Amino acid sequence: MNSFRKTLTEALEQAKGGRVDSALENLDSAFRVAIHAGSEKWASLLGRNLAILCEHAGDRRRAAGYLEQVVTTFPADRRSLYQLGDLFRHLGDVSKANASFRESLRLAVLEKDNDLLESLALEGYHL
Repeated sequence: MNSFRKTLTEALEQAKGGRVDSALENLDSAFRVAIHAGSEKWASLLGRNLAILCEHAGDRRRAAGYLEQVVTTFPADRRSLYQLGDLFRHLGDVSKANASFRESLRLAVLEKDNDLLESLALEGYHL
């Protein structure tokens, strides 16, 4: 099993068992390795899961920080941009939310990501 997958699986089990701080710590370590290694797939997946756990723990700013790291390193990560837009909206930063959603829409169109296009349409973002 891939080490990133193993860490993600273990961290999700930790979080499910109420050990969210341990899960965040383990995911954060793997996330940093993935970013440093230039692994877009794993940095994106780990970053989005970190953001979900942070949001669940009530720390939306930290959640947004992880996603900002992902999209700064991998600017074409349309799903992280979408999740970041949602977080910015909840944080009350409408300007950043709109920018994230619009860029996510642009990339979703290019990649013909119909699932994401549908989600964006529900948020009011159309072609």
